[in-house]
Amino acid sequence: MQTKSVFKFIGLLLVFTFLFSACAKDEDEPEEETPGTVTPPPAKFAWTINGGAEVVANETFFVPAYNNIYGTKTGGKNIDILLEDLSKGTHNIAPSNGITLEYTDGGTTYSCKSGSVVITENTGLLVSGNFHSVYTSAGSSNTIIGTFSSIPKK
Repeated sequence: MQTKSVFKFIGLLLVFTFLFSACAKDEDEPEEETPGTVTPPPAKFAWTINGGAEVVANETFFVPAYNNIYGTKTGGKNIDILLEDLSKGTHNIAPSNGITLEYTDGGTTYSCKSGSVVITENTGLLVSGNFHSVYTSAGSSNTIIGTFSSIPKK
């Protein structure tokens, strides 16, 4: 009788071995690729006055709640742009309508009376564009030309 038990055990062992080896393991599915974090180019806000040396801001940002674009340079130089909105396109400076570009140099602020700001890109998180404007100081006209790219939202 013991021989029968051994044969039954071996038979059951063979059946289990066959059943488990017959089921092939599913191949691992490749993991879904997650898009890499895209690093935007560094923000830049720069301007020139009357074609002089380029001034590059140390800090720059835009505030969508106020439609404001701002760049400041150490030493008290800054440009503060206030628009009717931050949509792509040309925005004409019109202080009487609240669309302004102000340039501050040290303790003196100059309000531009004419010119335009062009928004070339607004992703909601970054704004890019350029501007051209004129202000008067000591009876003479001064031209400010500048660009801003990848300005972050604040």
